[in-house]
Amino acid sequence: MSASEPESEELSTARKVAFSIFLPLTTLVLGFIVLEVGLHWLADSYYGRGKLFEPDMVAGWRPLPNLDLVRRNSEGDSWRVVTDDLGFRETGTWRADASRRLLVLGDSLAFGEGTNIEDRFDSILAKHHPNLSVVNTGTMGYGTFQQIVRARPLFDDLRAGDTLLLVTCSNDFTDMKRAKLTGRAKPQFRLSEAGEAIEEFPGVDLVAWARDRSYVASRIIAFFLADDEFSKQKEREGLILYEALLRQDLLSLARRGVRILLAYYDYSGHPTTNEHLIKASFERLCSERSVECLAINDVVERNKQTSKHLLRGGHWNRAGNRAVAELLIPLF
Repeated sequence: MSASEPESEELSTARKVAFSIFLPLTTLVLGFIVLEVGLHWLADSYYGRGKLFEPDMVAGWRPLPNLDLVRRNSEGDSWRVVTDDLGFRETGTWRADASRRLLVLGDSLAFGEGTNIEDRFDSILAKHHPNLSVVNTGTMGYGTFQQIVRARPLFDDLRAGDTLLLVTCSNDFTDMKRAKLTGRAKPQFRLSEAGEAIEEFPGVDLVAWARDRSYVASRIIAFFLADDEFSKQKEREGLILYEALLRQDLLSLARRGVRILLAYYDYSGHPTTNEHLIKASFERLCSERSVECLAINDVVERNKQTSKHLLRGGHWNRAGNRAVAELLIPLF
């Protein structure tokens, strides 16, 4: 036996070991790629649920910039999402020729989920008031703190006589107490013993990074990281934070002459149990100078099983957005 024979046997064994590792690893990687491509096709082409968001160091997430995407809503109808280079739907820039400005804050209702931009309530409002420049910072999934954080860079642009409209849904109070939403970290806001606001921003962790870049990762994260359950206590605590936050941020704008509109919508799919506390909080806020309250419940039916104003998912359809616009038009 030559000296090279043992070396050949050792080399052969090493190759077998390497192959035994390489083959399942390659299979796993290829399987992941195939699954990712398949889920991507299902989400984009079949379900019409293409990706909308990217992680954000301050707000937790924000709509992707320069997006032009067609999705399908809960009725199966197509709706188009176009964003500017800041990730705002339509535009985040004021018109130079406008004499008045309207800044809209909110969640998916303000974003117009399921609805084309021309059918959204603020677009209808702007058509009736050509001298009004509208910037809508509404973002799907946002709670009130995120809504304000997202819009803060525009606060300095508002002048006396301009208007800020905050669209509040009944689930926003619980959202104030959530640390995450479907795997995405949310900024937190709490009060010190002295009543001062303490803000904690989420940064971007590996979970958030993977969740918004991989359909496979997003499904795994959604399965294992369930959202916090609703509780009466969380809603009550969130309501306290909501009122404190509005007094801190929005009423400071009111003192500069900016008109504040608080539009409240009690979404029937959310089990609100603190109606008397919510009513008392809004009565206090709406007693402030330069603050007006609008009850969207009075113009938009809330039962998503029978309402002519709602999509099956509970968001406002064209008729619902039209009803909200008609509530706002006389105010401008």
